[in-house]
Amino acid sequence: MTRTGSEAAPVLEVRDLCLSFGAIQVARNISFDLSSGDRLALIGPNGAGKTTLINMLTGALKPSSGSARLAGRNLLALKPHERVRAGLGRTYQITSLFRAMTVFENLFIAVSERLGTARNFWRPAWSRGEVCAEVERILETVSLSDVGGERVSDLPYGRQRLVELGLALALRPKVLLLDEPAAGIPHREAEVVQQAVDQLPPDIAVILVEHDMDLVFRFAREILVLVEGAVLRQGTPDEIAADPEVKRIYLGSAA
Repeated sequence: MTRTGSEAAPVLEVRDLCLSFGAIQVARNISFDLSSGDRLALIGPNGAGKTTLINMLTGALKPSSGSARLAGRNLLALKPHERVRAGLGRTYQITSLFRAMTVFENLFIAVSERLGTARNFWRPAWSRGEVCAEVERILETVSLSDVGGERVSDLPYGRQRLVELGLALALRPKVLLLDEPAAGIPHREAEVVQQAVDQLPPDIAVILVEHDMDLVFRFAREILVLVEGAVLRQGTPDEIAADPEVKRIYLGSAA
């Protein structure tokens, strides 16, 4: 049994996930565990199956076989929105935000939705102290306290990626899937995203899909290498960096 991070009971257990489109196998017997607080990076060449794996976990794709359990529950039996409520959060390569609203308003809606109060429009926002307090904490976590009152559309793209990260945190996930958080961000803004990833709550298990090797090796305690839909290697950053097969297939070209 493959384990990552600590020896605590896994919050996410993935066993032999497979996916085929006709005769084409795009995922083959992918297995790993995550415990609370783990930091797992998922790397591999384009077409290796990284986003496919994320889509199977979130419900966008249905595996052909295999299993996945989140905090003991059968994850694959849940609908996508039920997986979110069960504690599976995700960010996307392309942001999806309420761009005409402020950063604070975006997060306020997300927190209210989780608490089941989003439809109470008759209550003014300032009267919901518990929601406002949580939004302020999230703004601080993702380094957006200084722009809470600004419209999302007015922010640089790197800051917009942080808003999406804040939305994911507002749902209080047990496991957070970060799908290329630095994608499309100018180099001068990438450090802001890296700092926010570093500051994620320590009790959340995080899977990072990323091509930026600086971010991967700074973030990860464990790295899973996918090639052609299957696990090539799993190990610590030092083990992966020293692995000749990983160097040949991926790290050499990435560098």
